[in-house]
Amino acid sequence: MGKPLVLSLLLIGLGGGVSAGAQSQPYYGSVLENLAHRLTTYEYSIDPAGSTDAGLHTADNKLADFSPSARHDYLQRLHDFRDELARLVPPADASPHDQVNYLLLRANIEGAWWTETVLRPNERNPSVYEGECGNGIFSLIKKPFASVEVRVRDAIGRLHACRGVLEQGKANLTDAVREFGKVASEDIASGDALYTTSLNSLAATASARTKADLKSAQADALGALHDYKRWVDSHLSQWHEGGFAVGKDQYDWYLRRVLLLPYTSEQIRNIGELELVRDRALEQWEVNHARYEKGAIGQPPFKNKAAFLKYYENQTARVRSFIAAHQLVDVPRYLGAFRIVELPKALAATNPGGFMNPPGV
Repeated sequence: MGKPLVLSLLLIGLGGGVSAGAQSQPYYGSVLENLAHRLTTYEYSIDPAGSTDAGLHTADNKLADFSPSARHDYLQRLHDFRDELARLVPPADASPHDQVNYLLLRANIEGAWWTETVLRPNERNPSVYEGECGNGIFSLIKKPFASVEVRVRDAIGRLHACRGVLEQGKANLTDAVREFGKVASEDIASGDALYTTSLNSLAATASARTKADLKSAQADALGALHDYKRWVDSHLSQWHEGGFAVGKDQYDWYLRRVLLLPYTSEQIRNIGELELVRDRALEQWEVNHARYEKGAIGQPPFKNKAAFLKYYENQTARVRSFIAAHQLVDVPRYLGAFRIVELPKALAATNPGGFMNPPGV
């Protein structure tokens, strides 16, 4: 199942009311934005974990449906959205803003279609399914969008849903790649803390009944995950290794239509080879420059954790100044100040770092 398409540069707040056939100004932009709104709404409706992460709390106790019928419906809807967009080629009098919005929307739709029909992760990548379980729980822990009791109850629902997701994964993985399987196995082997330590920390103030239900759900989910790991490990020798190649034509199409890059695959390879040489040279420079460089500006000592956080928050001004001085990009006025907070205790067991951006709702 695809993940929600990120249409952050589109003005997607407009509802319906304009015919899709309207092609001339000023209606074209409204029609395009309406399509973007409907597409994004649909994508989040089939991705509970993603919608939780985005602050849309309509299915916080569920996980995605990976059944064949659900995938068929998803592909049909994507096909319909593609057809609708094909009828919305920008007219000659379209503004640059509308032309850019069209290209961004087309790239998102084509990217989702390409992922489903060419990469086919549901058939090839075992990490899709264990990742759905982990992401579903992680999104509930990191954002205080509701009371502890509500969030733990949502987690209980998702924990019980893990078994169904993993069983569907076993049925779907008809062309699995060995390397992907190894990654999934390693993730599960080191992932128990998310389902135990992190959730138990979150549930510290929950009711006794909820804690008891959580314990049962944890056992159910961990049992299913460990069974899935054993199943993956037992099939590794049967799965083909070396990944898979989409082919030059497909990759060139992806670069042009989805990533919107003005490069061919040969040019990307040449850039990669050049950057590899540059990185190796930089590595040698970093090893040796300290002995010759004098008066380098270093990080100041910090009296406490608050001073450490404040120092990094204040670097935003330096970044903005550099961007403005070199005329790199326009920084939107609506972007607020950078803030960083200490990692929530419930996430400490699953994250090697200690700080994060403040979560939204």
